[in-house]
Amino acid sequence: MLNEIFADKIGLLIARNISKKYKALIMKIILLRHGQSQWNLENRFTGWKNVPLTEKGETEAKKAGELIKKHKINIDKVFSSVLKRANRTAEIVIKQAKLNLS
Repeated sequence: MLNEIFADKIGLLIARNISKKYKALIMKIILLRHGQSQWNLENRFTGWKNVPLTEKGETEAKKAGELIKKHKINIDKVFSSVLKRANRTAEIVIKQAKLNLS
């Protein structure tokens, strides 16, 4: 436990020093899983099947967008799978967070 706390404190100090010195080079990657799909609801394995979001899945995506906006997370680019559920989740999050991705 002590080693983990010590390592975390060192990591934070290093991160702070790096961010001051190389602020333009710092990048964050945010991973967001798609909202609930119809097959998730039915407890079926989805894999590469192209199934849509449920109403709950759309609500989950809206909540994610609201959190991104609330916490003022700046997003420059969004990448998504070609599947409906992933694309729809990305569309909802972008709209809800009012992201300007030009």
